[in-house]
Amino acid sequence: MKVGGYLHLDHSNIKSLPKGLEVGGDLDLTYTSLKSLPEGLKVGRNLDLTMCKNLTSLPKGLEVDGGLNAKLTSLTKYTEEELMKMIEPGFIKGGIYR
Repeated sequence: MKVGGYLHLDHSNIKSLPKGLEVGGDLDLTYTSLKSLPEGLKVGRNLDLTMCKNLTSLPKGLEVDGGLNAKLTSLTKYTEEELMKMIEPGFIKGGIYR
């Protein structure tokens, strides 16, 4: 599934994202109850996971052309190096905000 622009699912009751999801702009998942993200997720700008308290890891192959906001998540316990290792062979081009 490809979304050409921004995808804002913040404060929604979404349970999962489709495999192969590609978002051309920002992907806003703040305050959702997602437990995982699909492998190979591609985000053309920024990925915002603020307050995704059930999310405990990032998927292999995650590609983020912008930054990652993981504030107030369990991901804050990982170092930047551990997060980057988790997503190999993926990448996060911008900053990682924890």
